[in-house]
Amino acid sequence: MRKQSEISQDKNKILSKKDEILKKLSSHTQEEKGSQVLSSDTIAQFAREYTCSFLEMECFLLEHEIMPLRYQRNLGSFGFLGQKKILETRVAVIGCGGLGGIGAELLLRAGFEHLVLIDGDTFSESNLNRQIGSTEEFLGQNKAEVRRKQLLEINSHACIKVYKEMLTEENCAEFLEGVDVVFDALDSFSAREIVYTYAEEKEKIVVHGAIAGFHGQAALVLPENTVLKDFCINKGDGSQKDKGLEDKLANPTTSPSSIASLQVAMLIQYILGKKPVKEGVIFLDMENFEMDYLQVVD
Repeated sequence: MRKQSEISQDKNKILSKKDEILKKLSSHTQEEKGSQVLSSDTIAQFAREYTCSFLEMECFLLEHEIMPLRYQRNLGSFGFLGQKKILETRVAVIGCGGLGGIGAELLLRAGFEHLVLIDGDTFSESNLNRQIGSTEEFLGQNKAEVRRKQLLEINSHACIKVYKEMLTEENCAEFLEGVDVVFDALDSFSAREIVYTYAEEKEKIVVHGAIAGFHGQAALVLPENTVLKDFCINKGDGSQKDKGLEDKLANPTTSPSSIASLQVAMLIQYILGKKPVKEGVIFLDMENFEMDYLQVVD
């Protein structure tokens, strides 16, 4: 993960030659659906020429209303500056199986090019029904590392860091250093408590997700909403089990993708400047085709 000081240096390099770059760009951009776009190959060429990162060149383009071609279909919903905010947001995905495996891909395709993938588990045959990264070829291999390889096939310019260990109280600060958002794809309340406590202390946003059978829930947890945090980690009198209903109901094929999509959508709407869904939890019942909302605030 690049340091903020390095990114600032890149930005200064570009700004010092702003007029020169824009003049050169005018002969390389093309119009598509009413907007000026630039291909990834051309962006990479300009980044090399002006010795800056690919990401900083993308942000420069967006500031001048030139859309990277790969994100052209986001423009109508995100806008140029919205896409830039997404590019600049760093997300850690904890758990790269069902929710996290799909969530990481949705995040990357939306434009979150700074990702940290955390998972100490390996793919097994029982994952093939729902975990998008699992194929027969990758059985027995680490989930986070496999997803990194697969995601780089989607965007080879992305910055994706991998930790092939389970997140613990001892390594939490190291693994989450420098990220803005934590994507919760965990399956135990004890691990969630570690993450949510750290996020509250360091003022990081957590995008919560949980699934069991044809049911799931999602929430966007801001650092100051301790009541919603306690709800998501199932904090009570200490008698609760560490695992939820997932152990009993398991997870059919459609549950991870549905809840992961909700998680990513909630994060995008927040970054674009819209309030989180009234600081509550969305419950999705795919057995009876119902969606409910529970407001959870102090």
